[in-house]
Amino acid sequence: MIQVLVLNKEIKNKIPEKIERNLQWYDHIKKKMLNFKGGKLAFSYKYDEELGRNRMMPEVEDEYSMRIIKNRDSELTKKWFNNYSNYNNVNAEIIEENNKGIIFGIEQEDVDSFLYDLERNNFQFDIV
Repeated sequence: MIQVLVLNKEIKNKIPEKIERNLQWYDHIKKKMLNFKGGKLAFSYKYDEELGRNRMMPEVEDEYSMRIIKNRDSELTKKWFNNYSNYNNVNAEIIEENNKGIIFGIEQEDVDSFLYDLERNNFQFDIV
């Protein structure tokens, strides 16, 4: 029986992350600097209570950036193995699971088809 370590596939998850930055805008009519905290400034035409007239005023809007988190998932390997063993008459079994991946035990006559299917499905593996 030959043992093959199939490494867990790396999954990249995109998570939106709110941007917080210091924003400044100089009000040229009131002659003072205004400070805001948030993603970005957007301007809209609205009433200014202090001046008593309508004009362009800044508003803070949220802005997000995408953060990528990498995880290793053994469930994809198990799902592939279940499909493979259902459709192929193969003598293979899961021997051990660890944080790197899953070790399979395969009979000598089934090794070539097993390794071919691993390569075809873009799995990384090592023969132990």
